[in-house]
Amino acid sequence: MARGYWHRAELTAQKFVTLPQGRFYRTGDLVRENAEGQLEYIGRADAQLKIRGVRIEPGEVEAALLKHPDIRLAVVVGQPLEQPRTLVAYVVLKENAAKLPENLRDWLKNHLSDAFIPSMFIQMDSIPLTVNGKIDKRALPASKKMDDADASPNDAPTNEIETTLLALWRDLLKIPNLGIHDDFFEHGGDSLIVIQIITELEQKIGKLLPFSLIFHAPTVAQLAKLLQEADGQSVKSVLVPVKTGGKRTPLFCVHADGGAFFYLNFARHLADDQPFYGLQSRGLDANEQPFTSLKEMTAHYVSEIRKVQPEGPYFIGGFSVGGIFAYEMAQQLVAQGQEVRVLAMLDAGAPDYPVYTIQGSSWVRKLKQFLQKNPVEMLKTGLARIKAKTENAINDMTVRWYQWAQKPLPPELRVQLVRSLNQGMGERYKPAPYSGNVHVFCAEQQAPNIIPDNSLGWKKYVTGKIYSYALPGDHETIYKEPNVQKLSEAVQKVLDEAAVQ
Repeated sequence: MARGYWHRAELTAQKFVTLPQGRFYRTGDLVRENAEGQLEYIGRADAQLKIRGVRIEPGEVEAALLKHPDIRLAVVVGQPLEQPRTLVAYVVLKENAAKLPENLRDWLKNHLSDAFIPSMFIQMDSIPLTVNGKIDKRALPASKKMDDADASPNDAPTNEIETTLLALWRDLLKIPNLGIHDDFFEHGGDSLIVIQIITELEQKIGKLLPFSLIFHAPTVAQLAKLLQEADGQSVKSVLVPVKTGGKRTPLFCVHADGGAFFYLNFARHLADDQPFYGLQSRGLDANEQPFTSLKEMTAHYVSEIRKVQPEGPYFIGGFSVGGIFAYEMAQQLVAQGQEVRVLAMLDAGAPDYPVYTIQGSSWVRKLKQFLQKNPVEMLKTGLARIKAKTENAINDMTVRWYQWAQKPLPPELRVQLVRSLNQGMGERYKPAPYSGNVHVFCAEQQAPNIIPDNSLGWKKYVTGKIYSYALPGDHETIYKEPNVQKLSEAVQKVLDEAAVQ
């Protein structure tokens, strides 16, 4: 909780209130209580918007737009007026400007963080007003484009490769009115769709492409330019720039099974000016072999993050097995004379965690756990395990066949191979003692029949302090909405406290 507004006692008294239950801040969110006693969000008491979990002041975006030499008036709203929304800017140009500036998005990124960049810009001859002379937001035209003919010239494809890419994205994202500047991840893109896109592109252009390509070029326009200039081969770094705006100390988080996609929503809920980089496994890109040595892999990761941030203090972390990799990276950084101020375990247990109350070998323990279930749960669990093991076995055999035939693996099998290698490296790792502090963010719902341990097994290795934080969810749901927002907020608080040490 902030102490208040700087030198604005009246505003502090208005927004911060003390009640018998404690001190509170008036957020400006309007809610109502339904028949079940639940609170439903219905809007804002001010002009502030909440888009994809980020609070946005439209006035800040409008002020930035008005700094552009070609823009005379600007109104920024969330469209549609109901949730969920995207940010839309309506602009009136100055008399000497004929059309919307082509570099408007890139220009804005020098003034605003990524979350504040409008998804769409609509050129207007004038801004509609009410009879009282105020802006009539409900009279603004709908932002939805019917097709390319109705789109702004900035949103329609300009060449063959943009046309091909746009058709592919619209089909996979199921958004028929997508524009060439619409962000892939902001419109529902995920790791499965990335695999499909990379597969389609490799077949169309006959070249192997980096799996992280769309991270570096998340719009059709950017991707088309990258493919035209270098066929995408220039993107080879395992370091994925998820959020680069802001002057805070960056947070570097290591992949779990292989990809950095887990961190998209997590990073979105961090502070707007919190830089965030994900580390993605080598081998997903097809043009490089995956790592088979944990020491070699983490040494490479350390060298990559030091290219972005040459000197400490460092903030690093990882989810699941990624926490084991982050632990080894911290060891190497300290050995290089660098300070690791935050080592964050995001529900990431030590290699020998958990310890079960049920004794015996792995299959005996699993059998006893299985027999504790009721018949319906037994059937569901049994079928699910049979399906998963069958799919994994088929994929493993297919990977081996491709390797025997010396053929390049398709994207989905690259994921399978890298996941298997990473899990094996994590399970075999023997942690050395670590003298630094560790922050453990653990899911409240841990696996059944385990001995409770809020350090997730790290207390036997860490000689420094261990700080534990319990977050809602289990290992699978801690990074899904709405739990991931709580996780991000808890991590951000730790980063903010570490930044002033």
